[in-house]
Parts: sequence; C-alpha cells; structure tokens
Amino acid sequence: MLAPLEDQQAHVPHLKSIAKKWAEQVRSGHLHKYDVIPLIKTTVMKSLEYPMVLTILDAATWVSIMRPVLPVCLPKASICRSFPRDMVLAPLKFQGLGIPHPFGTQVSKHIEVLLRHLSNRKKTGAYMEAETGTSFGLFQQDYSNTGIWASDTWLKRVWKELEDLDIYVALDSPVLPLRCEGDALLIEVLMELEVDQDTLKWLNWCRMFLQVCTVSDIVTADGRSIQESMWHGERDYAHRSSYQWPRTVRPHRNHWRVWQEHLTLALLVSDGHQRLLRHFLGPWFDPLDNWNWLWSSTQGLFHCQGHGWQHYRHCCSFTRSIQWDYTRSAQLSGRKRPHNEPTDDGVSFLPAPFWTQPLPADVCRATVHITPSLGTLALTGIGTAPLQPHHYSPPSLLAA
Repeated sequence: MLAPLEDQQAHVPHLKSIAKKWAEQVRSGHLHKYDVIPLIKTTVMKSLEYPMVLTILDAATWVSIMRPVLPVCLPKASICRSFPRDMVLAPLKFQGLGIPHPFGTQVSKHIEVLLRHLSNRKKTGAYMEAETGTSFGLFQQDYSNTGIWASDTWLKRVWKELEDLDIYVALDSPVLPLRCEGDALLIEVLMELEVDQDTLKWLNWCRMFLQVCTVSDIVTADGRSIQESMWHGERDYAHRSSYQWPRTVRPHRNHWRVWQEHLTLALLVSDGHQRLLRHFLGPWFDPLDNWNWLWSSTQGLFHCQGHGWQHYRHCCSFTRSIQWDYTRSAQLSGRKRPHNEPTDDGVSFLPAPFWTQPLPADVCRATVHITPSLGTLALTGIGTAPLQPHHYSPPSLLAA
C-alpha cells in the first residue's frame, strides 16, 4: 500500500503539525519533572506510531518530526534542552532517557506486520515472487539485483529498508515449481548471460507480460522448441496458470527483439525459424488438469472448455472454420473450407460436441498453434509422462 499520489513525504507536514500542537499544549501547562518522559511515551508518541505501519520514512525525517517536542519537554524534566539526541532516544539499559526512537519503532512495526503476512495468506508477496521469478524467497534475494523487477509496493519498500539496515528476515516462502525434467526458471537462465540491469529489466517485463516463470512455460509439449506465440510475444494458453499475475502493459516491439535475441543466446541451437532448444526437456510431471489441450492417438484432440472437454476429430473431406477469440471460448463459423485449401501443417480438425465420457487412457499433454485467419489448429507438440510417478505439489500461497 502506497500514498494515493505515491508521495511518501506527503504526510510529514501532518505529523509535524501533530508534534507542534502537542508541544504548544505542554509548554503552557505545569508538569512534574518525573511525569514528562512517561507523558511523551503515552501521548504524542502514540499519535505518531499510529500510521507507522504504512510509512517508509528515514531516521533523519523522524528526528525532524520530533524537533518541536524535545526542546519543550526536556527542560520541564530538568534536562538540558541541547542534550545529545542519541542519548535522549536511547534505551535505559544504554544510559539513555528511554524515549523510543520513532524510526526504530517504525521498523519494528514493519517487521511485526511482515511476520503476520504469510499467516494471514496475503498474496502481495506471492505476486512479487512471480515478478522476480527466482528460486529464492523474496527476502532471501539481493534487492540490488532483483528489486528493480518488482512493483513499487509497501512490501518492496520494507524489503529495501531491511536490506539497508542489514536486517535478515527468514521467511518460509514458497518457491516457483518446475514442471518437467530439465526445466529451469527462465529469469535465472537469462541472468546467466550476465547482461546489464536495464536489459534484464526489459526481459523480465516480457516474461511478466507472457505470464511465464519457467522454460517449460514457453516450449512446445514435446520439449524441443519454443512456441511461436511465445517467440512473438503473444500469450499462449496451452496450460492453466495457478498464479494471479499483476497487470502488465505490453512491451514495445523493440523489446520483443531483445527477448528473441537473448532467448537464442540462452536456449537455442541457432536463430533458425524452427527455434530448436539446445537441450531438450524431459518428461512432464505436472498434473494433466493444468493443461488446456490434450492429445489422444485414438480419439484426437481435446480442449478444456470450462469444466468439460471439447473434442476435435480428424476430418478428411472438409473442415468448418474455427474463429478463435482469446477472451471467449472457441466459436464455429458456418463457412466450410474446401478439401484442397491449404493449411499450415496439412492437418484439419472438425469440432465435435463436448466429450461426455471419461478421457481416454492414452491422453498426453499437447500444444497447438491457432491460425485465426485460416481457422485451423496445428498440433505443435505431444508431451510424455515419466515412467515413475512424480510428486507434484505447487505452493499454496502462489495459487490463485
């Protein structure tokens, strides 16, 4: 949570006015010298503590907020008004006056809320971990390296605050799961290229727009090549993501060229149009329920529509054109395509009604390429499963 106008200094004048008003009231009153410091702790400090959960102010700013209070109160407590402020705001055990430093109180408030963050199932941290895309928990990452990718939120500012103070907070953060053998987190693969921070920021922006975390999210189901849609910066819905992604503006076409260049350097054999991976991915071990397209060698292609499966069977004589809308389900136009009209891969499919039987035992994960202008589905890859079952348990805090 940030200030409405993203100005973290906007509330400083208001806090100063609270301290000044309180100091004027104390100046005109009569207090016993032993009551002054307890009065500071129980009145004006409580007023200043109220917004500290959300404020991200430095120590110098808090000292300036307290400036009207101390010159008035210290003489009433029989203490020199110019007494060193480090001693005034130090604990009693260090020979100070025991007035809590507002900056230290602010940091303790932040840590207190932070420790309750996961137990309350807040998802801001999950969003930021999806943004950074690394295998480490949010507060186990170096802010100077990955903080630039995260959205400007309260959690990010607390992260920077704790790192500047060299405070280590160990949280049992969920990690981003891998989906198949040989898989890797995409941003960590790109970081191995040792590119500069600006380039890495644009690459992460492209990744966030495509809503992908791992190499397996951008490749075909056979694990051999990068999907055409992912290569050209179009979101692909081959599988259902369990994450709630932050809204991301589409990057400029120049950034997509940078995306393609670095994917080639990091993953591909060459810059050929086939986009073959240097190292093919192995069998999949994520649940079949996460996939929107399945392939059966006996029954054909299945597409998840809501809670059911739509069946596409081979058609040899003609095919009815499919107009695909990424925001809606597949719709059929009434136009019939002649038998000799070419398609992208020579394979045509005729949509059938929803599949009412259990899915065939031989279904496999599949990826397709949809050509809206031709109304065709091109089967681009068929996945395999491991011989031994793999335990897959995605972290619950990242789930939508």
